[in-house]
Amino acid sequence: MPYLYGALGFPNTCYDSAEKILITAALAVIIGVLAYFLLPGALLGFAIARSAQEQTLQIEGARPLFDAVVRKKLTIGDSLEHAKKVLKDAGLEFTIDRDLAHPKLYSMCHAGRGPGFSIELELDSDDRIARIDIQDYVDVP
Repeated sequence: MPYLYGALGFPNTCYDSAEKILITAALAVIIGVLAYFLLPGALLGFAIARSAQEQTLQIEGARPLFDAVVRKKLTIGDSLEHAKKVLKDAGLEFTIDRDLAHPKLYSMCHAGRGPGFSIELELDSDDRIARIDIQDYVDVP
């Protein structure tokens, strides 16, 4: 034990053993309190980063199939009925919001439990696709 106190900067001759034990206990409490407050945050940050990375990998793995089944079959100028057929054939549910100035069709394609693709088709006055917006999304807490 004398080497420990010398390494911490305490001369071996100034403190008796009771004071050395008290200083060691105080240092242990301080280290314990710091670990109590800092360790969970660090572990949570690591877990969130890992979750985001895994979900990104899931999206990248699902992208070729999604492109073949949905993205390549939808083009601007296609009818609403064609878009409905493509989404139904892909096994996707969708909603149409006609309360907007330009009606929109919304759909989600999940690549796993959380991540996936968000599909938004803006329709013109003839119920034809005027704009296609397909985005990846990651569900990170």
